[in-house]
Amino acid sequence: MKFVNLMNYKNTGVIKRFAVSMILSAVLTAVAPTANLRSASAQTTTKPAGNNIDKGDFKVGFSPATLKKNPKKTMDKEVAASLIELTKPLNEIIALPYDVYLNFDECGEPNAFYNPAVKEITMCYEFLLDFEQALKRFQKNRLKLTI
Repeated sequence: MKFVNLMNYKNTGVIKRFAVSMILSAVLTAVAPTANLRSASAQTTTKPAGNNIDKGDFKVGFSPATLKKNPKKTMDKEVAASLIELTKPLNEIIALPYDVYLNFDECGEPNAFYNPAVKEITMCYEFLLDFEQALKRFQKNRLKLTI
């Protein structure tokens, strides 16, 4: 299967929907035993002093361990900007015991995964394209139902 210009994928609305679903899936499955939702009173822009649970944040990019192996690894700036927009509210409501890195990468197959060794959630561009096509089919079918 040939993927065209994945690194320049610019549909930020789909990127955000996809990223939120993948991030929350990873948090609920892989990171969940050590992550906690903050209470409404704890949702501030700064971390409360003495908070033993919340020692990390979602960060956009590749983990230091990944960059050590591949220093030239980069992510499209617009895609990164879309993820940065998402991390702010997520960091306010999810308490993480360590930093978790979020990134998009070419994987050779539709996939998304959490790598606990490097504390990184990788969302594959190929999966993003599949997600967009499924979203379009859903919207088209929903439109048929409302007519």
